[in-house]
Amino acid sequence: MIPIYFQTTVDMCIAAIDRNDNNTIDVMPDEVFVLRKTILKTRDLLDVFAPVYPRKLRLLGREKKDTKKDKQKNKGKNKGKGKNRSQSEKELHKMRKNHHSIVDVWKILRRFLDDGYMLIGDFQDLSHAKVRYTPERLHNYQGQVLNWKEEFVAFVSQNHEGIMDYLSHACPDKTETKEQHLSLANIKRSQSHREERGEKRNIPKCSYSRSKSSHLFWKNTPSSKLPDGNIDEASSVLAQLGSAQLNRALVYLSQALAAEHVIGDQAVNIDVHELYHNLRKEIRSFLDSVDLFGQLLFPDKSFEQHYEDISLLKETKKLLGDLNDEVVAYSKYLEWGEYPEEQLQLKSYITADWGDFRRWSHEVDLYDRLHSLADAMANVQNQGRLRRSIDSYLKELKNNPTRSFVIGNDAGDADSIVSAICLAFIEGKTPIISISRDTFVERPEVEMLLDFAGISNASANLLFIEDLKMIFDSSKDNRDWELTLVDHNTISHPLHKFRHMFEVVEIVDHHTDENLYTDTCTRRNVAFENGKALVASTTTLVAELLLKQTSNPPVSISTLLLGVILLDTVNLDESIGKVTPRDKDAISKILSQTDWNSNSLLPYLKPSAGSQFTIDTNKLFTQLERAKYGDYWESFDVTRALGYDYKAFYYGRKNTTQRFGISTVLMPGDQFMEKEGFIAKTAEFMLSKKVEFLSIMLTFYDKKTGDFRRQLAFCSSRYRWREIKDDLLKSQMYTDLALKEIRTLPLSSDEINVHLYDQKNVAPSRKQIGPMLVKFFEGEQGD
Repeated sequence: MIPIYFQTTVDMCIAAIDRNDNNTIDVMPDEVFVLRKTILKTRDLLDVFAPVYPRKLRLLGREKKDTKKDKQKNKGKNKGKGKNRSQSEKELHKMRKNHHSIVDVWKILRRFLDDGYMLIGDFQDLSHAKVRYTPERLHNYQGQVLNWKEEFVAFVSQNHEGIMDYLSHACPDKTETKEQHLSLANIKRSQSHREERGEKRNIPKCSYSRSKSSHLFWKNTPSSKLPDGNIDEASSVLAQLGSAQLNRALVYLSQALAAEHVIGDQAVNIDVHELYHNLRKEIRSFLDSVDLFGQLLFPDKSFEQHYEDISLLKETKKLLGDLNDEVVAYSKYLEWGEYPEEQLQLKSYITADWGDFRRWSHEVDLYDRLHSLADAMANVQNQGRLRRSIDSYLKELKNNPTRSFVIGNDAGDADSIVSAICLAFIEGKTPIISISRDTFVERPEVEMLLDFAGISNASANLLFIEDLKMIFDSSKDNRDWELTLVDHNTISHPLHKFRHMFEVVEIVDHHTDENLYTDTCTRRNVAFENGKALVASTTTLVAELLLKQTSNPPVSISTLLLGVILLDTVNLDESIGKVTPRDKDAISKILSQTDWNSNSLLPYLKPSAGSQFTIDTNKLFTQLERAKYGDYWESFDVTRALGYDYKAFYYGRKNTTQRFGISTVLMPGDQFMEKEGFIAKTAEFMLSKKVEFLSIMLTFYDKKTGDFRRQLAFCSSRYRWREIKDDLLKSQMYTDLALKEIRTLPLSSDEINVHLYDQKNVAPSRKQIGPMLVKFFEGEQGD
């Protein structure tokens, strides 16, 4: 594709820009539109594929050395030329001084095309912008275009074979080449050719970063996010690029529309001009990609769905182009100090056209339409990513993490761990397990699920909270990391010391929203209203995001999401009071849209319609639940059990902030309180957490009846208990939870006392009980 466009560009330059007998050219400003458009598309193609072309190669063509006679002949001709060289000419001059002619071919070609696009653009503006000009100025512009064309064509002619070979062979095998000493004629067949012959070899990395890449394409992309030409799918890469272009366009649009005028008292407002001009360039680059790669950008045949949005972008580009033509003409007249009447007229036109554009953009919802296309590109990008193996994805990130992390709450239950892994996989980020690697073994149901999903040796191949702290500790970057919070919406205590190093950019949660990070968090999905969670599990929210992007979710992600939603809804048991319609809908779609015929859940498969299979959710839930409430709880000492799933809650009025804690323990209260040193170790745990009040939520299945049960223990200092006891027993929380006291433990060394209650209303979990206690304690302060 690129060689064809490049050769067409060269041929058009030769045909359109030809030196006449008067040592100039006959072509006029209104005759170069097609040539300039072709140069632009060729330059765009070089920019799109920049990451897959090697940086340093030896060109085959050599410019012959000048003889003494040649040097004498050119002495006067070249005098003073160095000051006026274009960027491409300067690069060539540098190359010629190098005996070996080892150059960055991509860089040379890109600069030639960029110089030509700019020079021919200035020339074309004389017509497009309807600029009045003298014959002398026309001749000057024609001379610049001619000089560029002859330099460009000469370079291509001298190196034609090497250039075309270079453009035809992206991603040369590094095992066959030495980047600094390569004759392009020796580039052998690419990896794909070898695969056709059936040869099995490791695929070499093919990704090159370039400081001179265009800001409209890959310039500001971290090297870790650059595409790999031997691995990444075209649709996903193009969508990544399109999404970035449209998101930048959204920023420029928002900022530009806030400006009322493009021209001040006289001069052009450079800031406003830069904003709308960059907006137009981002939109133009995206539209060129649509023109060049339409079906690859919309592989799911969704182009028709976005036809109106794309048409609107074309109209936006035209309106901004017409405005820019007027600004160009106005700026030239100002620079020349000529045509004052035309200046006044153009200023009037520009003011009116800018006002019309601002009104029009609101009428057609330009911002929302841009946003819709950006989301579509993100979906295409994610669909390409979803076809990868999650196991290999996690292994790659272990040694090469992205700059965007996803992390759950510090309790690190199945919901936090799995939602972090799945959302990170969907969005191309790095999951962080929010507990330590040592305590990961205490999550047997999670390990079981990860094994079902094909994630091998999870504890060795995942990054844990201590790894994230090590990354931050060793980083010299400042505020260059991004964090997505799942299953909570306030950063945990271990990360407070690194707060200056990252921004919270996304939240996916089902707890009370603390409304923090509003300046940076542009994506906020908190399913909690009127004191109630709208879903039982964060994985339900992740499943909804996944199912918006694909109708055929990967079996590994479906396995993880299905397992946790079943756990958190207690197998969709409505009598427990946790399951919601959204949880049911997510499970229904996961089951029906996933191809379960080939996966590691073989013992849990059951026949479905036709020759298909689905999951026996009862069997899967029973197995996971058995692992979660396993006998290992009996082996835990008191301290370890209280810290297994602990969360701190804060409350305060009048500039005072206090805290209490809630620990979840998966065994009956009587059994837990019989553990050795229960009172003393509980008191020590409370002291270590700096709380005077600890609630222990005891969750288990009754061995006699099989019923799901909850108990609640209140642990408090003797002084604190005397303060709150009467109010607690009369509180709305006490009534709503249907608490009934079943045991009171004696004091130990005057430290704490413990009251154990049956929680007859089993529906409320910690996400409801925590806020209930916050409200109770704040009421106590008010009293």
